[in-house]
Amino acid sequence: RATGSNFSSWRKLVEILFVAHKLFSIVNGDEPIPELEDANRQVWIERDAQARSLMGINIEMSLMADIPTNNSFEMWKAILARFTSTDPLARSLALSELRAMKINGSKPIEDQLTELRSLHANYINSGGVLTQSEWHNIIIESLSGIWSQYAALGNAITDPEMLIKTLKSEEKRKLLNGEIKSFDYPPLREGTERALASAV
Repeated sequence: RATGSNFSSWRKLVEILFVAHKLFSIVNGDEPIPELEDANRQVWIERDAQARSLMGINIEMSLMADIPTNNSFEMWKAILARFTSTDPLARSLALSELRAMKINGSKPIEDQLTELRSLHANYINSGGVLTQSEWHNIIIESLSGIWSQYAALGNAITDPEMLIKTLKSEEKRKLLNGEIKSFDYPPLREGTERALASAV
């Protein structure tokens, strides 16, 4: 499903679906709706509805608020406009903000990773492209303060999502061992210590 940050890969998948179902000519506007008296008009309307359905069920509902759904051509055009940009200045700024973000232990790592993901999504939505390796390196480069020692994880964990999961687990371990100040983090609920211990 499209969430914003995965638009490039989502677009490729949906375009494959359009082609497989012989709908892309409607979606890209090459095949306009037939005239009222045309016998193929109803078939076109059904195919157009199928194309809109393919888009609708594969995109997060929160992203659909301002997307028109009158026809698949307008819907697709609006989706492309929302998630892509040809403004090189906006793209450059988004990349600079992403690279400048630091995870330093000033607040829960979950919050800081959420901020980093948001900046990553902003860059992708501005038309930027990052390989998995580049995204992984940005996460590593963002580690500073109490997290700087974990930059070495990059040599062992090359998958960005696995790296993020490992950092979250390490924070749980640090909390349990008292290596980080509890007042900087949300208080642990009763019984949470046992659950955290089993998760580490």
